Amino acid sequence: DLEGSGIHCALVHPGAIATEIWGKLDEPEAYDGKKYPPEVVANDIIDTINNKRLEIVSPRSDFKLKLARVMSVLIPSVVRKGVSQMDPIKPEHLLWAKERANAGKKMGDR
Repeated sequence: DLEGSGIHCALVHPGAIATEIWGKLDEPEAYDGKKYPPEVVANDIIDTINNKRLEIVSPRSDFKLKLARVMSVLIPSVVRKGVSQMDPIKPEHLLWAKERANAGKKMGDR
């Protein structure tokens, strides 16, 4: 749709980024892997714009993120099944989240 418009659009798949969002979680953090500085993703986005890439995984140096992206394209059903078993959402957590949303609360609100 954008061809010839002078507008470039890109899809960025970021990994875990070390931002304040991790301090706003309502329950203990389940992710204990590496978190990258925001500058890494910002630099990848600038590079993506400058080189007119259509899609990137950021940080580009993270092999696991690249592998996950390739697997999600080649065998999406296996990836969905694996992700669903990694950290299943308990029904009571889902109910709690719906109640908070219906009450107008946002992430980080007490």
